[in-house]
Amino acid sequence: AQYFVITCEARGGCTSKLRVYLSAGLCDNSETDGLEVASGGLRTQSAPVTTFENRSYSFVVNTKALFAGSHYRLCVDLDGTGNKFGFGTAGNVYVRAVTAVSPIGLSPIQPTALSITCPSSCSTASRLVAAKDCGDRVDVRNMSIAEIGVRSASLPFTIKEIGRA
Repeated sequence: AQYFVITCEARGGCTSKLRVYLSAGLCDNSETDGLEVASGGLRTQSAPVTTFENRSYSFVVNTKALFAGSHYRLCVDLDGTGNKFGFGTAGNVYVRAVTAVSPIGLSPIQPTALSITCPSSCSTASRLVAAKDCGDRVDVRNMSIAEIGVRSASLPFTIKEIGRA
């Protein structure tokens, strides 16, 4: 399960009635009862929120089946189990495959070896780009082209299992 905190900027304000889920596809605005069933890596089950602090709410969803390295929509039903509203997109969430990088700084003059921890999703097909800003989406067509001061060329991973007997 993953714990999230969101801040609500909705015009009419948000309440603790909110229900949320993560979806790989469009949010289901025809679903007005606030209940959504999990579907493998496509979406999580909807969950209630708890008031966290001023205009902020926390919630927990089971993200175990979601695909690492993928973007998901944060789907919100403003009236929860009421039947006035359906789910709408409130933002995006990226499910990361990399859980640790070492060192956290790179030398601009010398090549630096990076150690990356990927619990389950990295392979020799994975690619790495060091970039000034990755933005919301990575342009995979231009990943192999370095641009001075912006990004490195993409590099393949070399897999080294640590801690295995």
